[in-house]
Amino acid sequence: MTRFPLGFWLLLTVGSVWAHDDAYYSFDDFVKEYGKIYNSDEERQMRKEIFEANFLTIQDHNNNNKRDEYSHVLAVNEWADRRIPEELPLGLHKKAVVAEDDPLNLMFITRPTKKQSTDAAEAFYQDWLKNTVVPVSELPKEVDWRSHNPKVTTHVKNQGFCGSCWAVASTEVLESHIALKTGKLFKLSPQELVSCVQNPLHCGGGGGCQGATYELAFEYVMEHGMVPEKEFPYRSGTGFNVKCSLVNGTLEQESSSLLRRPFDDNTHDNDYIDGAVATIDGYINFPTNNYTELMNAVATLGPIGVTTAASRWSFYRGGVYEVKDHQTKGATDVDHAVVLEGYGIDQESQKPFWLVRNSWGASWGEDGYIRLKRVDPSTLPDFDEDDCGIDTDPSDGAACTKDKDGHTIKPKPVKVCGTSAILYDTFVPVGGRLISNKNKKESRKVQVS
Repeated sequence: MTRFPLGFWLLLTVGSVWAHDDAYYSFDDFVKEYGKIYNSDEERQMRKEIFEANFLTIQDHNNNNKRDEYSHVLAVNEWADRRIPEELPLGLHKKAVVAEDDPLNLMFITRPTKKQSTDAAEAFYQDWLKNTVVPVSELPKEVDWRSHNPKVTTHVKNQGFCGSCWAVASTEVLESHIALKTGKLFKLSPQELVSCVQNPLHCGGGGGCQGATYELAFEYVMEHGMVPEKEFPYRSGTGFNVKCSLVNGTLEQESSSLLRRPFDDNTHDNDYIDGAVATIDGYINFPTNNYTELMNAVATLGPIGVTTAASRWSFYRGGVYEVKDHQTKGATDVDHAVVLEGYGIDQESQKPFWLVRNSWGASWGEDGYIRLKRVDPSTLPDFDEDDCGIDTDPSDGAACTKDKDGHTIKPKPVKVCGTSAILYDTFVPVGGRLISNKNKKESRKVQVS
């Protein structure tokens, strides 16, 4: 996923994040607080003008929250001197321009329910649908997997200046589900996914720091397992792709003593990396825009991988984030992978919310989290009209831009629902397990759809 290539969005190392209520907070104050250095007087003047425009936007939003019935507040952070979203540390994939008479502008594609990634995943999903899924009214009123005992979530990560949200979010979901299945909470290596997962069809981006998808990450882990973070530390935060040091038995970066046998990416025989500690048997990709299944999934299965339209989250500080009009620029442009870790109702505003873990560091938002307004479709006169929109170019989300023959293709628009399109593309790994020495010596065939 890219455009901020799956997940590139914001790539923050925000430092302190707080809403400056002082109308006299100046550009000089900002420069001092965030240690900004500019190359010339001309650049400084340009940044000052951008800062002042962003600061006015933040102030206007916060001052008019009550009038506009918003409950979330915005804040100055280190990106306040940047054009958002156009100006970010890495190049962005430009959006396709759809002419008004283009028939693609008048239609959308909804992904039908499909067979899951493996027979084991399909069996698990069908059993869950039959025996676990209940009406939303019968689910717990609130869920927060951060409070699970024993602990099943790790620290909030920071992807830095790399479009690696797909890898970070996949790692976080895997950490939680392996912990839920085995009782062991590992800190796994997102760098392994950034460096080693291949993306020949350019699904969600060009791979590595240029974006990819949950599917590619989970397929890789099914075949090769994951190593601990300490064995292959995160090195792509500066925006550079780090070579896979786990390929062909060579040691090209700082991945300790990890070696792995060469593998053929055209086969699905397991060939676990020598240092791998855990793997999965498959994953579930839930039907698009299904509120009931997503509520049941996060309530009964654990943290869920979701994709979102995050280009307007830049200056979020706290509260229940919402978008009044799904036609607002960026509101339906799916471009970022995050983790859904619960839901609830805000005590002050009484607004239902989704609890979402981001990858822009713990100093962003609410300790690294954002709460998105949660809307039950049954409460709306017209769900499609009131809580959905169209992502006109899903290539920066999860769609592929090349076919199997290497030809460029143009993905069709898709219908996305929920605040920041949170209902559109959702995943959960199944069959999380530890890798023993015996597992590493034996290959096991899996079916991949």
